[in-house]
Amino acid sequence: MSTSSSTTTRAESSQKVSGQSQTSQADLFNTTYEYSTEGNLPEDIQRDFEIPIGSSLYTLSLSVETILDNIKPGWERAVEVLEAGEKEPEWNGSIDPDVLDRVLRHIPKDIDELKLIISEDGWYSRVVDPANVCMHEFYIDKTDFESYNVSVEGIVGITLDNLNSAYSSTKNTANIDIEFDGPERKFTVDDGTPIVQSLIDPDSLRQAPDIPNLALPNEIALPGDELRVLLKRLTAFAHGDHVLVSGDDKTEEVTFSVESHSETIHKTYASARDLQHPTAENKSAFEMATPESGETLLSGDYVKNYLTSIRKKDLNDSYTLIFGHEFPIKLRTQFSEKSFSMFMLAPRIQA
Repeated sequence: MSTSSSTTTRAESSQKVSGQSQTSQADLFNTTYEYSTEGNLPEDIQRDFEIPIGSSLYTLSLSVETILDNIKPGWERAVEVLEAGEKEPEWNGSIDPDVLDRVLRHIPKDIDELKLIISEDGWYSRVVDPANVCMHEFYIDKTDFESYNVSVEGIVGITLDNLNSAYSSTKNTANIDIEFDGPERKFTVDDGTPIVQSLIDPDSLRQAPDIPNLALPNEIALPGDELRVLLKRLTAFAHGDHVLVSGDDKTEEVTFSVESHSETIHKTYASARDLQHPTAENKSAFEMATPESGETLLSGDYVKNYLTSIRKKDLNDSYTLIFGHEFPIKLRTQFSEKSFSMFMLAPRIQA
């Protein structure tokens, strides 16, 4: 397979990162970043498979487009519905309200409305805060619904208050029934007492942002309790307005640090032994890869806001931080085989 590359101009930074340096907040969409990628299949569509002993192998010729279309994950097919601009879906189903709570609570508090894509495979949405600094993306696969019936795919506009009310008053209910009637712009929530609420014209809402196509080589997966304790300590200590995340390809370590005029605090991970509470369960959630050295400076306020959205009962789950050098970071959690929640945050750039 041939090798291709893509290069853009990166916001330049020449000074060493420290608590005394001047920084500016980058924008997810109006700041450009420099990167290059090799022409391999994207990691999210690579699949391992086994060939049983004694099997006969035959040659089968398929186009690349056919192969990719058949292994494309459900959330990518939902994105195609978004890009096609389909409207007025017709859908009904049933879901555990705990699933909705787990996903929606991560959406930044200053976002009031969103476009919800209803596809044959599941629910999908991505929204960005008014400052273009952080973005939230989520996908709930149809397998995580008790029932899932879609007659027409499309997009609905909905206020988060209305969507939150769909489950917040029914948390003690095993499942709730939801129905979207796109043509009438109504949706119904039924936990025994039906509630009918209005939808919003999707065209009146801010356009869903394109996700920056970045090569982020480094990642570290930490259990939720480890991540929350670590980052809360960093942002509370040394007036932690900024948190520096760095990866070293030679020592194969990831370090989180905060520095001010008079104080410094840092935590380095080289293996699961470096966890603050290295239990068997926590060790199983730990993974790390640092193929390229790099560092990214993050806003402490945005980090704290995300951490407060993690529920206590989700603290044993694994949260994967994906980063490069002065690129936006991704914080992703997989809450079932196909469903996920992803938070993206733009870096602060050295002045």
